[in-house]
Amino acid sequence: MTMKLSVKDIIGKAVIAEEEAYEFYTEAAKRIKSPSAVNMFETLAKEELRHKESLKKLDITVLDTKTLKPNQQIKVCEKVLLTPVSELKEIQDVFILAIKREQEAHDTYAELAKVFKPSTEKELFLELAKMEKGHKRVLEKEYDSCF
Repeated sequence: MTMKLSVKDIIGKAVIAEEEAYEFYTEAAKRIKSPSAVNMFETLAKEELRHKESLKKLDITVLDTKTLKPNQQIKVCEKVLLTPVSELKEIQDVFILAIKREQEAHDTYAELAKVFKPSTEKELFLELAKMEKGHKRVLEKEYDSCF
């Protein structure tokens, strides 16, 4: 049996994922010694809060009338990606997990953009996908320079 998920439910999960990303980056900034990496993690944390606020501004009453097609499987956050920073032994693992989280966020928003016809919502999800992809590139560049 395939269950239809409301867009409202998915937006709610995305808001939670953005909050978790904020917490992840805040904790990562506390654990790392490289000043440039600390600055990068603090900047990413702030951007994730802005993403959360953008999602919360969506008119849920309109979005709740839309549902995903049964064949659309949209993942908001993989369980493995919820690993807290404190459980990671090596700082390289923090970067690797952060890169995976950003790829997952990009994929989620790109999929959400497909649910909508051209609209403000579609543009928001496309922009969020683009920003998460940019975060991934920033993390990869910092990773390459640190390790």
